Amino acid sequence: MKRALLAVATAVAALLLSATANAAIARANQFEGFVAANSCGAIQPVTVNAPSRIDARFAGTNAGGFLYGEILDSSGTVLSSTGSYNATEAGTYGVRACFLGDDAIDLAGIATVGTILTGPMR
Repeated sequence: MKRALLAVATAVAALLLSATANAAIARANQFEGFVAANSCGAIQPVTVNAPSRIDARFAGTNAGGFLYGEILDSSGTVLSSTGSYNATEAGTYGVRACFLGDDAIDLAGIATVGTILTGPMR
């Protein structure tokens, strides 16, 4: 009986550790922020070691308006306002959330959550 309990406890511990490790990996590329209406939030750096695709995805608390992502080069020049960019060379880029609030609903700004993904160019 003790052996059976020990085996079950070991299996549960292994599953919990695996789930915790995966959650930490998922959070590594995520960030939270606040964006005032008709502006952009803080720039999040992303470094690629070779030509790569950079994708930024955002969710926000906005009830109206338009939330989108920008990709910037190291000097702050906007390279893309679609949330995706094919970086042709290695380097550090920036990602930020922007919000156009043209109605009276979200004039105080919105909270955002973003995820940055990198991979082969498409």
